[in-house]
Amino acid sequence: MAVTAQQTARAVALAAACLFQSANAQHQGVSRPADRNTAAAAATHTPRASLEPLRAWQFVAEGNAAYVGRLAAARLRRSGPILERRLHGQPAPTRAKEHAPRPVRPAGAGRYVCAVLVCADMDVDVTVTLGLQRQDVLLLRAPGPFASPEATAMLERAVRRDRLSLVVVLGHAACDVLRPAPGTNDALSRRVAALRKQPGGRQRPLHEQLLHRQREQLMRGSKILSEAVDDQRLAIVPATFDATTGAVRSIAPRAQLLPVAPVK
Repeated sequence: MAVTAQQTARAVALAAACLFQSANAQHQGVSRPADRNTAAAAATHTPRASLEPLRAWQFVAEGNAAYVGRLAAARLRRSGPILERRLHGQPAPTRAKEHAPRPVRPAGAGRYVCAVLVCADMDVDVTVTLGLQRQDVLLLRAPGPFASPEATAMLERAVRRDRLSLVVVLGHAACDVLRPAPGTNDALSRRVAALRKQPGGRQRPLHEQLLHRQREQLMRGSKILSEAVDDQRLAIVPATFDATTGAVRSIAPRAQLLPVAPVK
């Protein structure tokens, strides 16, 4: 059947329209279906972002520093009139400068920003002290704090399932568990007595010695935790709380908080 001039014109117009749409799509960066499938496959295999242990500790330290600043500013406001009278009319010291609000949680964090193994008799709101949200802290309270098998298992689950990268073993100098209890021979007294007899007990305060021992116990008692520390996916940081200032201070050797240098 002969092709009419009108049909030929329609075919030419249709081909021109298709070429125009294709060129326009390439100019605007619109992906074809094959490109979308390729991008989706690439995104599926992209590794999830993770929170490095050092960055997690820095975030916690910054939150605690802000908390300490707020406590100091509150004390200054309460004592302002007294200071003014003592300085014979001189103005009271200025308040601490307000800092810009920081992110609610650091980028790359899993379910928790950190886990805190804390002494049971430490009467303080740990999450507020560290400047964190309650849902971002896996809080484990224990006398001492002595790490139990159950607490260790919880930490193992958080490392494997929730990408936990920081564990803080938090204690304080006024720990009631460490005070001598004459005439008492319960489980806590026996553990503290054994702690006093261990080598190196006089090199640091007893509560700091306990915190170091608990870190070692977590490492020795859990292959999962020790391997995560060796792979730099996890840091276990012993730290003390100052009830006067509200400061949390790491007592870990500096090497435990620094990333391992790459092998050349």
